[in-house]
Amino acid sequence: MIEGDKYYFCKISWLSGRWKVVWPKCLQRKAHFIPLVMSSHTSIWVQLIFLPFALLTIHLEGFQKSTGSTHSRDARKGNDVLLSTLVTEALMADTMPVDLATYYKYTNLAARAIYDNHFEQASAYYDTAFMHKTYPFYEDLKNFILLNVKSGLSHKNEFPLHQIIVYKQVDTAQVFKALPKRLFSKVELAAINKLVKIQKKSSLPETMYEKSLKEMFVIDQEIRDYDAFSQKDYEARKAIYARRDSVDKENFIRFEKLYNQYGFPGEERMGVFYDADHQWNEVVYILLRHFIQGEDEEIINKVQRIIESAFYAGDLHPSIYATLVELIGNQPDDPRPGYNFMKTTINLVMGEIYRPFVFYTDSLMQAVNTNRIAIGLDSFHIVQKQVVCQYLGMQELGEKKFIKLVQYAQLDELPPGLVKMSCEAANIDYHSYKINTLKIMDKCRCEEKIY
Repeated sequence: MIEGDKYYFCKISWLSGRWKVVWPKCLQRKAHFIPLVMSSHTSIWVQLIFLPFALLTIHLEGFQKSTGSTHSRDARKGNDVLLSTLVTEALMADTMPVDLATYYKYTNLAARAIYDNHFEQASAYYDTAFMHKTYPFYEDLKNFILLNVKSGLSHKNEFPLHQIIVYKQVDTAQVFKALPKRLFSKVELAAINKLVKIQKKSSLPETMYEKSLKEMFVIDQEIRDYDAFSQKDYEARKAIYARRDSVDKENFIRFEKLYNQYGFPGEERMGVFYDADHQWNEVVYILLRHFIQGEDEEIINKVQRIIESAFYAGDLHPSIYATLVELIGNQPDDPRPGYNFMKTTINLVMGEIYRPFVFYTDSLMQAVNTNRIAIGLDSFHIVQKQVVCQYLGMQELGEKKFIKLVQYAQLDELPPGLVKMSCEAANIDYHSYKINTLKIMDKCRCEEKIY
């Protein structure tokens, strides 16, 4: 909630065996903003629904489309020096580097074109976006390939395939899982086989960084296996939560050392896939989220600096950045102003789609969109339509493949009783927040996005 220059949040927590709204003591009914924020401790299997997308990097040198070229360690070292300078300048100016901002601009335009089923135009926007980033991210490259296939522009796919297979170290099983073989001609399949041979020659053994992060994540998930005890057992719950907080602190200390030594674990350092079903960005997000949700103010501040640096370097997508930053702002005992991006564009209640549960005003939405645009996110209402189209389209089309519009879409599924109770306390009718999806779906025409 907003009161003057302060933000106050209600929090939805699992307490005493049931969901409960925790209202700040300072809450006044005159407040304007009531976000419903899930505070459960995230497992990779729940909470945030990742719709595979792309992370972004800064364009540091001339754009090279030569698929036979490779990047030496010396070249990368030089890039890292330049990158460090650009990021430092961006942090001081509190603004994104121009190339990175341009990249987001054109990937947003590509998403708009996909929504309108203008696939050739979307491909052209990606072309422009890639000119502003040396290493385009996996999900964007994948989208680019699909758009080219849909538009009869498969001759443009040599570059993205080289990036995916050689630089991103995506194996053929994962490539063909995302990009079915039927999409490629015999000539293209032969080219893919050549790229695989190059990949194998350039492949490096698992790094200490990768191994350490995997170990940390296993520990992170094991300590959150709450099925072994009853939520009604206060002492058991207290003990496991204390152990969880201790593990999170130990993990962060270890994470910080690795970060200081190797840099942020983005796609360029870690590759794309953590395992057969999950990407590294999911794993890193969950670890960072759990660090933020602790009570150690020093750790929270350190994590904030890490994610800000990663964001300005193009290693952290604005959707993920916005989610983490809003979590930092949503500290019940220390709410912080200025973290309002409304990164969750829709809420799910019993399978129905609702707008986020806030008191909408022109001034609020102006502030939200200003904040979103400043970090490279498109306008709230535009993305909201895209997310609705994507969510319902993927449901309606079932197992059929569907070109995604929004790379990371966070969908909060809220308990209906909790929503009703919260809205009654705020004196609003939650049914009035239900989105008329028919108009959106008529415009989107999801079936045209099948590949």
